[in-house]
Amino acid sequence: MARSIAKCFWRPAYAWAFSRNAVWKSPSLAGVAQGGDIVIVSSQAKNDAPLVVQQSIKSLKDLDGKNVGTPGVSSIQETLLNYLEKKNGFKTKHVYGPPTKLINDMEKQEIHAIVAWEPVAAQAVAKLNAKYLLDTVVDGAEASMVTVSGKLLRENPGAVKNLLVATNETKDYIKAHLDEVMQVAAEKTGIPADVIKDGVTRSQLYIAPLAINMESVRLIVASDISGGKLHNVDEAGMEKFIQKKVSTLVDEYSDEHPVKPGSRATDHRIAEHRPDVNERSRI
Repeated sequence: MARSIAKCFWRPAYAWAFSRNAVWKSPSLAGVAQGGDIVIVSSQAKNDAPLVVQQSIKSLKDLDGKNVGTPGVSSIQETLLNYLEKKNGFKTKHVYGPPTKLINDMEKQEIHAIVAWEPVAAQAVAKLNAKYLLDTVVDGAEASMVTVSGKLLRENPGAVKNLLVATNETKDYIKAHLDEVMQVAAEKTGIPADVIKDGVTRSQLYIAPLAINMESVRLIVASDISGGKLHNVDEAGMEKFIQKKVSTLVDEYSDEHPVKPGSRATDHRIAEHRPDVNERSRI
């Protein structure tokens, strides 16, 4: 079972460590804002934006004017770094690149810190004698979401129910068999199991509840609007945008809301979050 879980879940997850895709929070929101007929139905990963720094950096203020690496302008890590700077009154120069480049740049001391995902951050700490300044930039913030097409949710809600149930069961299995899954993940990725486990346990990556942290969604949307990453959405329309394109259907399957699939409550929530066909192209 552990090998099946790791093959289906961890292998693509760590392939993403070198090529992220549109399930990550900011790209998902950008796709929605541009008119995409997609709906965010569940959390997949929270807390996946750790801040790793050189040993000489003692505080956030020490980063003022320094070079900090992120995976790219559209990444959730970039969004949360922008938020962190604005909240704490410092400014860095952002340097973009894939994980291997960021680690190499940090090793050459061309950048002083990185905001990346796990296990990239844990690899940097292990390889470079770097350190975590923050285990995550914003505690509990959404980093990766399960996103489905609006058409699928409207026409085949049962498939979305099954997806959410399977996602929740996968999360529970990983949580209950962490060491076993870490070892298989290490075999699949070539990353030492202890390094993967360190990153996962720090961030609760892929084992945190699937219920969406709506407060963090609002924070991310507001930051992306301010940074010009979300087009066709302004602050006045932010709440309507969120309510329309972020479903709370997963609450029926999360640990906090154990309503069983097939119940009347579940069927009602599916109907409630089924977008009107005439609204497919509107934000």
